Amino acid sequence: MSATYRWYSVGRHPQGDGRTITILGWSKDRLKAMARAGTIEAYYAANRKMAAAKAKADRGFEIEWRKY
Repeated sequence: MSATYRWYSVGRHPQGDGRTITILGWSKDRLKAMARAGTIEAYYAANRKMAAAKAKADRGFEIEWRKY
């Protein structure tokens, strides 16, 4: 069984406190993922945990990936 990779949008939630970085959602297309309001970067990953790890390695973001 192969993993399904998606583009995960990472950034500040528009209705959030403006400081917390979170995973905003996912898309099959990078342009759509980047177009989501509040997005700072999009990461190609198999799951939320992998996307959070890539964001930490790339930009140092601490993301609670289990939180929805």
